[in-house]
Amino acid sequence: MRHGLLVLTAGALLAARPVGAQETGALLLQGGLTAPLDPSEGPRAGFNTSLTFVVGRFALGPEIGWYFTAGRELSPSSRPENTVTTGGVARYDLAGRGWRPYLTGGMALQFWESARGGYPTENAFDVSGGVGLRQVPSRSPIGLAAEFRIHTSLQSADLDGRTFLTATVGLGWRW
Repeated sequence: MRHGLLVLTAGALLAARPVGAQETGALLLQGGLTAPLDPSEGPRAGFNTSLTFVVGRFALGPEIGWYFTAGRELSPSSRPENTVTTGGVARYDLAGRGWRPYLTGGMALQFWESARGGYPTENAFDVSGGVGLRQVPSRSPIGLAAEFRIHTSLQSADLDGRTFLTATVGLGWRW
């Protein structure tokens, strides 16, 4: 009986070591540019951040993004415009070592603020999808990340300005 408990305890400890070494969470902070699909629009600056829970190659968690013209002088329409997205994001690593390409997708509420006629301030449901690349250093929990995504508002499909591309780079921390 004692030998059985000793073998069971040793087996549980040996099995727990690899599980304990796996990543369980990640924080990603990125900044970059957006490009609306409407040709009359110009690029905007922006950033996003996410806190994800990691299981193997899959990560899932909340995300917030803010994409802005930073005022009338930088807006192509001479009016300030801001888009804030708040929701969730999922990422799936396609490779397991070094530079890791990944797929990403999300769902969010898109808060659109515009002072331009035809583009009223309103909220809508937003989906996004894209690809990314992150570096995973062997001795540090902090690495580089770059992401390219398309965001679209499903409730305002007739307004191209509500569909935009984001290209962001930043730092990620995994534990």
